[in-house]
Amino acid sequence: PLEDHQLSKGAAGKGFDVNNYIDGQNNEYVYVVFNPLNMSTKIGITTNVKDRLAKINTQSGIKNELLLLLELEPDRDERAALIEDALHGFFYNKRTIGEWFNLSIKDIIQIRDIFWFIEGSDIDDNIKKVYEKYKSTILTGINRKSTKSIQCLH
Repeated sequence: PLEDHQLSKGAAGKGFDVNNYIDGQNNEYVYVVFNPLNMSTKIGITTNVKDRLAKINTQSGIKNELLLLLELEPDRDERAALIEDALHGFFYNKRTIGEWFNLSIKDIIQIRDIFWFIEGSDIDDNIKKVYEKYKSTILTGINRKSTKSIQCLH
């Protein structure tokens, strides 16, 4: 089981207010979004967090949860596209479709740790809040997958 300290780091637990991210500053963002309906995770980039999250929700027909957000300043930080490409490549075998992945909570914590390495505590982390909200669904999904794996072995 995951320890509480594994779920919390940096700005954890403060929650997200997408209105805090102002369009027009030329900043780029790498985001990680969780879809609670199919338990998939999207890794993407944007320059407008509020609009992008609204589009993802509209396209998927469900309110998705913003798990992680890394803000990058031009001429100071790595380009968002480079980080996104690296994460897509790293999790290639877990890709379901497009930018959506079947990631475990430990995979998401790995991404958070990469973000932490890039920006330190200046990341927004909603992992603990979302995990607590959907813990029973996540654990049920894991148990279903384990049961299916065991059935395949017989």
